[in-house]
Amino acid sequence: MEKLIIVLIIIFTSLTIFVGSGLAEEKRKTSSYPGLVQEVDPKAGTIVVGKEGKTLGMLFIVSKTIFTNFKGLQDLKPGDKVVVEFDAKLGQTLAVSITKA
Repeated sequence: MEKLIIVLIIIFTSLTIFVGSGLAEEKRKTSSYPGLVQEVDPKAGTIVVGKEGKTLGMLFIVSKTIFTNFKGLQDLKPGDKVVVEFDAKLGQTLAVSITKA
């Protein structure tokens, strides 16, 4: 009986790891938003980007955000042209990458 329980635990753990790794590799669904920096707060990790009278709400910068053509939010200022790629899943505004034009 004890051997059966141990075998079941090993199988369950193996399946959990296998399924979990498959989910982690699922490609993230993103959308791009080009515009001008309206506001930026490096300490809070947020940025507001606008175009044609519209703005994209606060983007919460995640630790894995990729910055292209600059080192970080501290290098951006209002009026800079950027393209923000953000997580489009469930309408979340988590920046995946920000490219300075």
